[in-house]
This record gives sequence, structure tokens and C-alpha cells, in this order.
Amino acid sequence: MSLVLLPSLTPAQTSYASFPELQLPTGANTNMSSHYVADVNSDGNPDMIMGAARAGQVVLALGDGHGGFRHDPQLKMPPPEWKSNLFPNYTSVATGDIDGDGDLDLAIGTVYSSGPTWSGYPDRIFLGDGKGNFFDGTKGRLPQNKDTTSEVQFIDIDRDGDLDLLCAG
Repeated sequence: MSLVLLPSLTPAQTSYASFPELQLPTGANTNMSSHYVADVNSDGNPDMIMGAARAGQVVLALGDGHGGFRHDPQLKMPPPEWKSNLFPNYTSVATGDIDGDGDLDLAIGTVYSSGPTWSGYPDRIFLGDGKGNFFDGTKGRLPQNKDTTSEVQFIDIDRDGDLDLLCAG
């Protein structure tokens, strides 16, 4: 994870905040390709969900309410996904309550970055329990489309009161 500080345009602005370092699990601390901020464990603090490109996993960092984040290895996330020599890139993350239980769930846009077709992995749905744990809920909720998805977003596009998933490739 990198932080880029750009110079201030006004001379009165000379101080910078200090940001604590967040240690991510082995293999997930490089090539973060997507992130989303939402309160996934219902404690009122913003948490960060990150898709690790070429690591095939989603990493969750819990917010401490003071601007810091910590990775909790005890939280359950679906295991990394690998197929032969294909490496999935999680290109987009979105949150919404898609199963109506009051807890945030995740949609993950996926592509793998090797080969001529840029396909091979379907998008994913992870169902949340409101405590920061997620379980694979893809089956029966998404078609097994294995084309590139660059962006996912929840929206009630047909105004029927439930969330729909918009996937752009």
C-alpha cells in the first residue's frame, strides 16, 4: 500500500498527518488492485476491503476509529483462488446487503492477467455475517461469466426495492 503526498498549493498548509503502517498477509502486500471502505463488522468504524492482484485473495483491514487499520487473521474470508498458472486479479469491490439480513456483503469483479483472452475467473459474491467474516455466496447469484469485469457496483436499477449488481467489462 502506498501513500502519495502532493505539495500544498497554499503556504499556510505545511503539516502532514502521520499514517501508521499496515502489515498485510504474506503475498497480499503487493499489487493491491482494488479497495473499498465500509463498516463490515458493525462497530461504527470504517473498514477497508482490498483485492490483491495476482494473489487471488481479498484482504480485510478493520478500522480502529482513529484513522488506523489492522489486519485480523482470525476473520474468515474465502480462501485464495488459483487455477493452474492463472492468477486472478480482483479489479473492483462493492458492498451492499444482497441477502436482506442487514449485514454488508461483497461483490468482487475478477479478471486474470495472463494469456490472450483476459478471461478465466468468474466474478464473486461474498456474504457477510456483520462481524467481519465472509463466505462464498456466488453460486446461484451470479452467472458463471468468465469475461473481464473492470467495475462492479450495487444499485437498485429497476427500482423494485432490492439491490442489483452492475458489472462493467
